[in-house]
Amino acid sequence: MRLLLDPVEVREEFSRANGIKQQEFNDRFRLHHPEGSQFFYSKFFVQARERSPTSQREFDVVTRDSFELFQQEHVSLASLAKGRGRTIDVKNALDQASILPVWELKGRRTLTFYRRCDAEKFLQSRLNLKNIRNLGPGIRLSGLFLHSTRP
Repeated sequence: MRLLLDPVEVREEFSRANGIKQQEFNDRFRLHHPEGSQFFYSKFFVQARERSPTSQREFDVVTRDSFELFQQEHVSLASLAKGRGRTIDVKNALDQASILPVWELKGRRTLTFYRRCDAEKFLQSRLNLKNIRNLGPGIRLSGLFLHSTRP
C-alpha cells in the first residue's frame, strides 16, 4: 500500500507548536524583542517547554489557555481609548478613579493593560454622562470627558 502525502502539509503538522512561540506572541501584540520578552515571561502567562520535531531543539512557549485567559480578563489602554478620545485622557481618568494598570511599559499604550472588568465598568459609568441634556454654558461633552470651552 502506498500513501501520497504532501511534504508541506506533513511538515506543518509536525512542526507546529502546541503553545505560542515568542515570535508569534510578539507579532500578536505588535512588540519588539526586548519588551516582548519581558511581557512573555511575566506572571500573566504560563510558560512551557516544547521540542521541535524537526531540529530537536527546545524552546519556550506560552500556553494557549493562559494567552486566551489574559485576553479575556485584560484590555490595553489603546483598545480602551478607541472611540473615546485621546489615550492620555482615558489614562488620566482611570488614574483619578484609582484604577491602575496591571502591566505598564512607559510610553507604550499597547503595553499598558488594565483589568477589563474594572476599566470597562468605570468607562461605562462615564457613558451615562451622555444622557445629560443641559450641561450649562461653556461646557461641552467630548467622547466621555467634560471640557470647559472657557479660557
